[in-house]
Amino acid sequence: MKDNSQLVEAYLASLHDIHQTGGGVKEESYYGTLENLLNGIGKSLKPQVRCVFQLMNRGAGRPDGGLFTKEQWAQGNEQNPLLGQVPSRGVIE
Repeated sequence: MKDNSQLVEAYLASLHDIHQTGGGVKEESYYGTLENLLNGIGKSLKPQVRCVFQLMNRGAGRPDGGLFTKEQWAQGNEQNPLLGQVPSRGVIE
């Protein structure tokens, strides 16, 4: 597992690479890179935390992303995912 400084270095390098293409949009083009950083750090937390971007509207608009604990994604399965859960560690705006 990478330590946090390695994760941040990889994040910054990826931001640079995306920017250098000139083909990205201001915000959404960087979501994947941010998701990778947050999930990398989330693996070291207790409980583990996973970032999911592009959440469904739960009645108060669509946040950019949400932070879910391992218990939230470990309980669902392919046939019966746990639909509509609220991110227990908050949302990203």
